[in-house]
Amino acid sequence: MAEDKYNLKNPAVKRILQEVKEMQSNPSDDFMSLPLEENIFEWQFAIRGPSDSEFEGGIYHGRIQLPAEYPFKPPSFMLLTPNGRFETQTKICLSISNHHPEHWQPSWSVRTALVALIAFMPTSPNGALGSLDYKKEERHVLAIKSREAAPRFGTPERQKLIDEIHEYMLSKAPLVPQLNPSQASEEHSTDKEDEANQSSEDAAGAVTPGEGLTNPAVVRTALVALIAFMPTSPNGALGSLDYKKEERHVLAIKSREAAPRFGTPERQKLIDEIHENMLSKAPLVPQLNPSQASEEHSTDKEDEANQSSEDAAGAVTPGEGLTNPAVGDRIVEEPHEASLNGNPRPEGMGVSRQVRAGPTSEQLLQRSGPRVQKPADDRLFTWAAVGLTIAIVVLLLKKFMKASEHGAVFMDGS
Repeated sequence: MAEDKYNLKNPAVKRILQEVKEMQSNPSDDFMSLPLEENIFEWQFAIRGPSDSEFEGGIYHGRIQLPAEYPFKPPSFMLLTPNGRFETQTKICLSISNHHPEHWQPSWSVRTALVALIAFMPTSPNGALGSLDYKKEERHVLAIKSREAAPRFGTPERQKLIDEIHEYMLSKAPLVPQLNPSQASEEHSTDKEDEANQSSEDAAGAVTPGEGLTNPAVVRTALVALIAFMPTSPNGALGSLDYKKEERHVLAIKSREAAPRFGTPERQKLIDEIHENMLSKAPLVPQLNPSQASEEHSTDKEDEANQSSEDAAGAVTPGEGLTNPAVGDRIVEEPHEASLNGNPRPEGMGVSRQVRAGPTSEQLLQRSGPRVQKPADDRLFTWAAVGLTIAIVVLLLKKFMKASEHGAVFMDGS
């Protein structure tokens, strides 16, 4: 990527480069996303279908468009792989997309949005723009087909990135499990019941506690979003803390020793059972290299400084050296470039090369901008100031002494 195309002092560019670095240094098995080489405001991504759902094992590709005012304005999302939950090549309506800018928070990132998108997959569409409501069996079939080949979309450079992301996700996503026909029928009837419950909720306005309406998908979405928020910057949010990484690492180790004590004996029994279950699932806490911890902490300070500059700058003025030809403040339905919904199985394509971390990893991760002056320079300026002060005091003393001597002579002469 030619960095001279962008204004590196612009908060949007700085933020995007930071997110690329974070995405490369902390990869996930659930998703992969990278910007295009020619335009860092255009991202390609692929997510893995959430487990314990009809999407499990599927690989779903999509496109992200970041606005020039990012992260102060939300991105837009478009799915490219037929999935039965969202339309393809149509900007979808989610609380994390620019259909709802009032819900977007600047502390959120591409990683946060992708985790939330995975959580939204098994939820009820409720007639949202760009949503579909296929049966579970149909979605299961599409999950199997999604693994066969990456979708065809865009320029050869974009297609190359899509193929590399698909190959990476194939190495991470488990096979699609078999769907028992009787279980599928039972799940479909459950969907109808959930829809009836949702309709009654909509008619009643707000759900009164204790009415027995329980929606596991909502709980799952909230928990997945909470996990995604854990490594993000608190930005002074109510109830948030900003401990050092080393301190958080120590607390992570201590968290495995025993469940917290809280509430009644019945509640404590449930807490202990959940703790035992999580201990059997969660891997051990990895060792934190002291040098790595120090480096990560310095990166935190740099990120805080960048965030402060972003807050002081307010909203980014569009067009400050930014190349982003496909950004709009308002989502407008675009005509389909290809009819993917009508042909849910894209043409096969042989992929034999290995996945690399990204075509622009070395270029995108370069840090730019003036470096902070060394402490030695500060000491030099301090001593220079002290020396200048002493010289001024000496000159003033000499002048005073001369004046005093002249006065004494005048008095003696009189």
